[in-house]
Amino acid sequence: MARKVFFSFHYADILLVSQIRNSWRIRPGADTQPFHDKAEWERIKKQSPSTIQSWIDTQLKGSSITVVLVGAETSSRPWVKYEIESSIAQKKGIIFIDLGGMTTTQGYSYRSGSSPSTWTLNRTGQPLSSYYRTYNWIRDRGYHNMETWIENAYSVPKP
Repeated sequence: MARKVFFSFHYADILLVSQIRNSWRIRPGADTQPFHDKAEWERIKKQSPSTIQSWIDTQLKGSSITVVLVGAETSSRPWVKYEIESSIAQKKGIIFIDLGGMTTTQGYSYRSGSSPSTWTLNRTGQPLSSYYRTYNWIRDRGYHNMETWIENAYSVPKP
């Protein structure tokens, strides 16, 4: 069954995010949630924090899975933190996908960064990795396996 997916990422990684999003869209029978483009995000990020938060809340609404695309600086992004915290509060499935090893169309190879999966869930004292899986897009063959990862994330008990 197709799940509604929210993608969380640092905007600096948009080239790789686009590769993943486009690979997902071209799958036979794939059902994807509308995905914001550069123009929309450029307009939104100039707004007040409450407007940005409201926009994120709207994007999360109706999704059942949050896919956090982890680049070199994703862990330091405050809106990524908000998206993850909101997803946990809403009992959404979450997966982390490491972008390390991916190559842009310009030939730039991305390196892995610190993953938000190492963050501690306050109410349990356990790292997020105790509850949510992390995959590497290249090593774990994301193009072929992402649908299974998403379905598995939906099925596991939420903290």
